[in-house]
Amino acid sequence: MKLEIIKIGKSKFPGISEVAHEYVKRLKPMVSVDAQIWKENSAEQKVKSLFSSDAKVVILDELGAQWSSKQLSKKLKTWSDHPGIKRVSFVIGGPYGHSEETKRQADELWSLSSCTFPSELAWLLVCEQIYRGFTILKGMSYHHD
Repeated sequence: MKLEIIKIGKSKFPGISEVAHEYVKRLKPMVSVDAQIWKENSAEQKVKSLFSSDAKVVILDELGAQWSSKQLSKKLKTWSDHPGIKRVSFVIGGPYGHSEETKRQADELWSLSSCTFPSELAWLLVCEQIYRGFTILKGMSYHHD
């Protein structure tokens, strides 16, 4: 399984981007992962291209389900164990979020909190939580109960 972590909209805070990329770097020995930033003007069409029968698309949305770190790790395990799932894409929207059509097509809607975060901060949180999820699966000491 390959993971994609996609943020829509340019990075405005290089420090946050740097930390997000550090988590992606830490993930690479555990899973095939790619972090991407897409321009807003072409994002909607590109997001549509993610939907396929061998992929899971997780859209970040404030009205989505909230998952604990352990719940996310279980989802990651389920997806990685499923032979029909080749790719899981986590997509963080730009300043105006995602279209209703995109949200309807998504396999999962994930909310990091009932608060609304800037997309840059959401990207960092998604990268960290996915890293945390894999460390839970691997029995590493990063996550403390």
